[in-house]
Amino acid sequence: MAAVFRRDHPAAVGSKIGTLCGILLRLAGIDPRRKPYGFVTMAAKGRRPKTAAQKLADGNPGKRPIRPDLPAPPGAPPMPARLMVDPVAVEKWQELVPILLGIGTLTTADGEALATLCEVHSAAQACLLELRATGPVMHTDLGGVKPNPAGPLYRGLVSLQASLMGEFGLTPTSRTRLGGKEEKPSDEVEEFFKVHGA
Repeated sequence: MAAVFRRDHPAAVGSKIGTLCGILLRLAGIDPRRKPYGFVTMAAKGRRPKTAAQKLADGNPGKRPIRPDLPAPPGAPPMPARLMVDPVAVEKWQELVPILLGIGTLTTADGEALATLCEVHSAAQACLLELRATGPVMHTDLGGVKPNPAGPLYRGLVSLQASLMGEFGLTPTSRTRLGGKEEKPSDEVEEFFKVHGA
């Protein structure tokens, strides 16, 4: 037997949260009925491939031919029109573009991927606000307690956002992976002998 709730009942409010988050995900082009929210759940096999620059920095120990990366001119891509309806996503776009240009990981071909990251950020923020407003649990009309549906949705969106941030080098481990080898700082004595001879 299906339960019938009044409009102001907490369980009815919880269904409104789920509906709101579902609408936000659909606006972002994500099907909320699929786990985790429209993206493939199977992990890729093996390690992520290194770029040609990373292989050259490592010295190409396998001596295999290095296939050049696909050329993409560095620079800021144009903001997709679909992002204009979401002010939180637009604000995130304007925050990330200068950072990514400074890191050197943004090209003109990355507009759609960056737009998806901004939309996922916006949907996660909306879920977090709803979760904070209604609390982590909801009370049923029978006096029971059930978890807020915005909680698992928020966790899934944050996980997706973290993986998208890794693609752009916005996490510490991804910056290490994208950065290649770090040069050791030399001391002043070694520099003196290099310049003036031993």
